[in-house]
Amino acid sequence: MNIRSNKSLGRREFLTTAARSSMAASLAGASALLVLCPHGKAGDCTQRILCDRCNRFDGCELPKAQRTRQGGTNA
Repeated sequence: MNIRSNKSLGRREFLTTAARSSMAASLAGASALLVLCPHGKAGDCTQRILCDRCNRFDGCELPKAQRTRQGGTNA
C-alpha cells in the first residue's frame, strides 16, 4: 500500500525545504565570517568585537586596546 500521511513530504516539498535550509545556513555562515574574521590593512585591528581575545592584545598600540587595558572594557 502507498498511503501518505499528512506529515510526510513529497519529493518537491523536500527539495524545496532542503534548498531553503541550505541557503539560510549559507547566509548565516557568511554573516559570521564577515563579523568574526580579520579584516582591513596590515596594522589595523584584526578583531571587530573582542579586543582582549586578540593574539596581539599585549603589544597593541591602538587606542581601543589601550582603553581596554586601562579600563578593562572592550569598548
